[in-house]
Order: sequence, then C-alpha cells, then structure tokens
Amino acid sequence: MDLDGGVYLLLVGISSGRRRKATETAVKAVLGAAGERSELISLSGRLIRPCEACGQCVESNVCVLDDDFLSVVHQLRASDGFVFGAPTHFGNMNAKGQAFWERLCFSNRHRMAFPLRGKPGVMVAVDGGPGTGERVLVGLDRFFRAARIRGVGHVTVPGEHLCFSCERAEDCPVRARCELSTSIEELQKIMVCEDDDSGWDLDAEGLLHNIREEVITSGAMLRRAARQSMNQKRRSEE
Repeated sequence: MDLDGGVYLLLVGISSGRRRKATETAVKAVLGAAGERSELISLSGRLIRPCEACGQCVESNVCVLDDDFLSVVHQLRASDGFVFGAPTHFGNMNAKGQAFWERLCFSNRHRMAFPLRGKPGVMVAVDGGPGTGERVLVGLDRFFRAARIRGVGHVTVPGEHLCFSCERAEDCPVRARCELSTSIEELQKIMVCEDDDSGWDLDAEGLLHNIREEVITSGAMLRRAARQSMNQKRRSEE
C-alpha cells in the first residue's frame, strides 16, 4: 500500500538499445518522472529471435521460440504501464526492437485475445541523425495499435553515431553525440562536424528544455493512465 492507502503501481521500462546509453537512460528518465515503483529491462544481451511465421502460436497465443522473449512479455503483462525505447538504425527501429514487437503482436492477436489491451504505454525514440526519431515513433505507434495498447506519450532524444565526416568513432572530438543523464539537466552540448547533416536542432539549451518537457509530461500521463486503469479494474472486481 502507498502513503495514501492505495495500491502501488508497477511500471516497466524496456530498452532495445545499448546498456547505459541514450535509449536506456531516456527510458529510466520517464520512469523517474512517473514517480512510481518501476523495473528496467534491457534487451541488450538478451536473445530475441525474429518471428518465423511458423503459426504455432495460433492455438495458445504463446510464441514457441526458445529464447528470452517470453520472460520479458510476462513482466510487461504484469505491469500497470510501461515505457518502451528504441534507437534508430538505418532510418528505422533497430532490429531487436522490431523483432520483439513483431512477435508480441503476432502471437497475441489470435481469436482477438489482445492481453495488453488498454495498457498505457510511452514511446521513446533515439536518433543520432539525420532524422529525429520519427520512424521509430511511427513503428511503435503501429505496434501499439495492433496490440490495442493505449499510447499516452512519447519522448524523442538525440543519440550518438559514427561521424560521417571524419569516419572516426569514440575518439572523434566533434562527432554528433548527446549524452543524456538520468537527471536530464546534465545533458551535454551536441557537437557536430561543420558538414554533418544531422537533423537535430543544435541549440543545446532549447533541446534540453524540450526533452525535459516531454519526459515530465509523458511520465505524468503514464502515471495518470495507469492509476485510471487500476481503479477501473478494482471497481469491476467489486
């Protein structure tokens, strides 16, 4: 029970990006803004195979592939709301995030089961440029709709990528990058080569403000929607 005599919420954050990088950190930031009990799940290092379209989930609504997918799905189902974050790879959601959602939506739809129907979710998109994460948001929105998930907010943040000008990576002094800390306020300046074609606004102060507002708003919306869903469920059980 919480201090108000209510029931604690459990929110789950899932990152399909690298550990301790922009995607995971942004997901954690939204969970923090929601201010509820939460768990963070990283798909990095987990085996998430792509859907084989084998059809063996038709009878049970359970994917039969033997990997780490089902353990993550069980935690997602047990949550009162969630945040899912994915980086942009070659203009679209990264392969691991795509594989996760393809399998979830395909295996859960038979006989109109939709076990995640009405569950509130927040989308997080990371893009190192060019682009501003819009293709990740489009993909996640499509999957949310397919699973009957209630999308309640989104956050877009810049990530980091190999400098297209000098082709250096970790040691490039001016590669396009944005390290997003868990406190958000510690967002560092974006640095780009002069001829880099990143689609991000390079006003670090303005960008920080926009990210902060999206994180706070999305966290509040997630908390509110999860509370509403829990209260509706409790009333229906009385």
